[in-house]
Amino acid sequence: MTFKKKLTAGAMAATLGFSLVGVGTWAAFNDIEEVSAGVAAGELDLVINPAEGPINFDISNLKPGDKMTRSFELDNNGTLAIKEVLLSIDQVDFNDYIPEEGQAGFGDEDTYGSNDAEEYLDQFQVTLLRTGTEGAVEDIIVGTEQKVTLKDIYLGSDKVQKAVGNHWVDGRINLASTASNQWEGLPAQPHDFDTVEMTIEFVEYSDRDDRGVEDQNKYQGDTADITFSLEATQWDGQEITEADLNENGYITINEEANNGEN
Repeated sequence: MTFKKKLTAGAMAATLGFSLVGVGTWAAFNDIEEVSAGVAAGELDLVINPAEGPINFDISNLKPGDKMTRSFELDNNGTLAIKEVLLSIDQVDFNDYIPEEGQAGFGDEDTYGSNDAEEYLDQFQVTLLRTGTEGAVEDIIVGTEQKVTLKDIYLGSDKVQKAVGNHWVDGRINLASTASNQWEGLPAQPHDFDTVEMTIEFVEYSDRDDRGVEDQNKYQGDTADITFSLEATQWDGQEITEADLNENGYITINEEANNGEN
């Protein structure tokens, strides 16, 4: 949501002349009333809680074929219903390990080779990504047919867009439920949370050159620190009527899913 405010200031000169002839007494009745206006914004507050075990993928000493699953809860701790929770990879700190003199493996070009961050991220396939709504499981990526990798999520590729379908929003993956009911998104009323599962697999394959050197050898010793970003969004604004307010002037409808203009 963006808010732009423009203030245009100009200068105007005017001359007003009048004359009164004679002497008179001028009087008028006057009554001034005041209308108070108190405006308080609601709160959009996304909380990420562990579901089972740790949330982060802080893993080392991986080999091709290894995979790991993480589960976490998306909870609405605010007063406004959340429409979407958008996942993206915004930052990757990559280190391509090339042994220097004195380090283990120095001069062994068959084991260690040069590559970049995108090549490395392409080795890690997201084989499961699902979100749990009330009483149901809503799959986002299931199986290996799509072959969606961390590189695809990082770049927002066409492949990941096709794989996630209606969970693709503005170049990111919507982790919140898209069910068209009272549980869509993360409503504040009724209170809702979605459980997200994600499995990342270090893909194993055999692709050797003429000398029999495996292509994946060049990834040995490499590291990448990846930052997943989750952004919660509000529903669209709307015209507020008396029917939307409680006795204290609180906008109750803004707690619910599907509030706002389309």
